[in-house]
Parts: sequence; C-alpha cells; structure tokens
Amino acid sequence: MQDFLTYDLKAGACLAVFYLFYKVLLSRETFHRFNRVLLLSAFVVSFLLPLCTITVYREVPRPEALPLADLFDVPVAFEPAAAQSGPSLRELAVQGLFLAGAVAAPSQKSNMAAHPMAMKHHSRP
Repeated sequence: MQDFLTYDLKAGACLAVFYLFYKVLLSRETFHRFNRVLLLSAFVVSFLLPLCTITVYREVPRPEALPLADLFDVPVAFEPAAAQSGPSLRELAVQGLFLAGAVAAPSQKSNMAAHPMAMKHHSRP
C-alpha cells in the first residue's frame, strides 16, 4: 500500500508540473492540435515516469580495517519487530483524501455538463 501511495504522489506531482508548464507557456497558443498532442503525451508520461528508477553510483571511502577481536566483542541487542495491527491513522487519512477526490472529480464534471452556458461563460477570458 505504501508503494501505491508513493507512486500516486509522484504521478500527481508530475501531472501538476506538466499542467503548470502548459498553463504558463502554451495555454494562449492557437496551435490546438499541438496543444492536444502535448497534453495527451504529458498525461501518459506523468504516469510512466514514476515507474522509472534512477540509480546513482557514488564511491564511498573505505573505512579503516578493525581488528577481528573487536568485531566479536560487540554486544548485540535483539528486539523482535512489533506486529502491526493495521494501517496507521496517517495512511487512513491519505486514503480518505484520495477517495474523496476520486468521488468529487466526476461529480464536478457532471455539474459542468449540466450547465453548458456556465461552462461557455467561464471559458472566455
């Protein structure tokens, strides 16, 4: 579940960045076909980009060698991991916000479709 939420946040951030790029630089252009292709490709890329992993290799300085006697004299404390009883409050809150947005988005679109004159009025600068 944690992986899905991380993916969802990354995809949302990519969508926001691409949309901001579109609004700032291309929203007033009259090349509608170019804008449409750009928006559709940005949509696809924003969902594929979080799936890519970028690995950076760095050279780590080698620590000084310890004598073998010091390695075996270190006491080790072992505590079993606490069993999780379920999702945390934070995870539940994030899931609730995600579901609320998923439910609210289609209803907002249906309200705009029910009032085409309002949508026409808002689309003009």
